[in-house]
Amino acid sequence: MGVIKGLNTDGPILLPPQEDLPFLARPYTREELEKARRLAQEWAVPLAERMAPIQVIGSGADLNAAAQNGLERTAALLEESLDEVKNRVTITGALEIGRLPWLVTIGILAPLKQLEKRGLDP
Repeated sequence: MGVIKGLNTDGPILLPPQEDLPFLARPYTREELEKARRLAQEWAVPLAERMAPIQVIGSGADLNAAAQNGLERTAALLEESLDEVKNRVTITGALEIGRLPWLVTIGILAPLKQLEKRGLDP
């Protein structure tokens, strides 16, 4: 573990080990990626970009404020709209409530190109 300095973020970001990630935010296995490639080819659709897991901490006066803060921090980090981040959380992640009522963790599979841009490439 360590601290990455100079990221210029609004709050804490975690790069956790796989076993600490929510199920949906875990990287795809080779088998899953191969199935996805076959389906994408069969249906003539592009395969989603390469992704990597990340967790962003949100905080606020209450649970709703903490969730909103975490989603906004994630959107700013990835340079995506709030709606796009909400979709990513729904499909490839989770919003987990912390032990304290004013903390949440947003865990998602994020576009690798955005993480690399921020100096967070795995």
